[in-house]
Amino acid sequence: MNAAYTTVAVSFFVLACSSCSPAAPSPSVASSAPSAVASASPPPARVATPDLEGDLVVPAGSSPRGRLVLGWRTAAEQAELASGKFSLSVVRRTLERLEVRGDVDFSGKPRIHYRIEGAPEGAVPTAILDVDQTFFETFLGRGKGLTGTGTGVKGGGDIALAPNPPPSTAERCSGPRFKLIEVEGSGLSPAAGTRAGPLPAWTKRRFCAWLPASWSEKSQRRYPLVLLFPGFMSNDTAYLSGNEHLGTRLDAITAETKREAVLVGVDTSTTLGSTYLEDGAVQGGFATFLVTRALPALEKELRTIPSRTARAVLGHSTGGYNALSYGLRRADTFSVIGASSPDAPDVEAWLFEPGTRRAREWIRNWTRLEDGVGGAGQMTSYAADWSPPMTAGAKTRWRWPFDLATGVADEEVVARWVEKSPHGFLRDPSFVAKSHALLSGRIYVSVGRDDEFGLFAPAQRFAGELDAAGIATRFVPTDGGHGNNQERLEAALRFALERLDHSASSKM
Repeated sequence: MNAAYTTVAVSFFVLACSSCSPAAPSPSVASSAPSAVASASPPPARVATPDLEGDLVVPAGSSPRGRLVLGWRTAAEQAELASGKFSLSVVRRTLERLEVRGDVDFSGKPRIHYRIEGAPEGAVPTAILDVDQTFFETFLGRGKGLTGTGTGVKGGGDIALAPNPPPSTAERCSGPRFKLIEVEGSGLSPAAGTRAGPLPAWTKRRFCAWLPASWSEKSQRRYPLVLLFPGFMSNDTAYLSGNEHLGTRLDAITAETKREAVLVGVDTSTTLGSTYLEDGAVQGGFATFLVTRALPALEKELRTIPSRTARAVLGHSTGGYNALSYGLRRADTFSVIGASSPDAPDVEAWLFEPGTRRAREWIRNWTRLEDGVGGAGQMTSYAADWSPPMTAGAKTRWRWPFDLATGVADEEVVARWVEKSPHGFLRDPSFVAKSHALLSGRIYVSVGRDDEFGLFAPAQRFAGELDAAGIATRFVPTDGGHGNNQERLEAALRFALERLDHSASSKM
């Protein structure tokens, strides 16, 4: 996903590796008071903090029902968000404070009282009403739910809940340099955007191509292919939208280097969040689908060079992880990898506090939020592809790599997740030997030193692991955090163009 292009994209980046802080669902909207502790000694004194109170108000004539999620922002954070120039750390802190409060029903009553305890003086309350387990879609500006923020009055005030604006029906992949290819994807989890769509659309997977400048004038020419994997819950136009997208940056590089390629955005979103390009019982056979169905269709429609030496994979955040993971697993199909701020390649080290088998608190809280609201999620996407679900009645219960209450590792699930991670791949000597032969000197990893989601150290460490295994890797640290990735993606694209085989192009 490319957060530099749109404000909505910033939210996608947040969710590509976000932290949220839920409480276990409670039967009432108002927070329950702390339970008394039986002890011979008096309980520790509780620091007095003001509560935020008011009414949740829905539009006249509506009667939504759903699961309520409440949180707050400081006045400074609210002002920063309102300015339109905000850091991802502000959004992350907001998400860390979210609490699942249970189910509410506005039928016959346009107002329901709420209370948030422990917020600082002047805090601004925020609320999301999750409808039909579309919490993350609602947060991203889609979904069936409602959202609202307090008025900023002292003590909270009323929160007017409202649905998101209806999504645009305009075709995103449209224009003289664009070409949309849809590939039959029956057996795969539907894309997130087709949750409410007609049944036939559920069986299609979208690929949006940006065509080289010489496409029309050289109708027999073949080109290298660069697949673009987007961030969490994002789609085929993630890097190909806006006035300055990756396609226009390709044009600038081509004018300088005379190297061209076809860029193809891949829709990796699913109704559970995103695919990690695995073959699994829950989300379907995405790993096989890309090489057996999608790639032949793309080569037929786009005149690409049918050789691994002329194919690359690039992406940012979850897309960067997919480029790294899938590129390593499919080194017989792709010859160059570009990963910007990838989800942690060593997932075990990222999950747990150093030297312990206890999950980092923000990751545990984030996972508890997803468990509480159900539906799509970042951690849910991992679990769907990496560990089989447990079921309890009609509700899916995912197997998490740690206990949600204590944070203590579930070693069986951790082992499954590690096995699926790039760090785990390097435990196999035959895998290392193949990667050395096919990919050494052809892997690019870049990440911001101030990544808000703790992704700098894992990326740096894994690049070092690759080098130590004899798989030469270019690691490029940059200033800044998780967003503003256009510079990193453009550098990764330039790296790929320098290494892709253009020989078939020059002969035509």
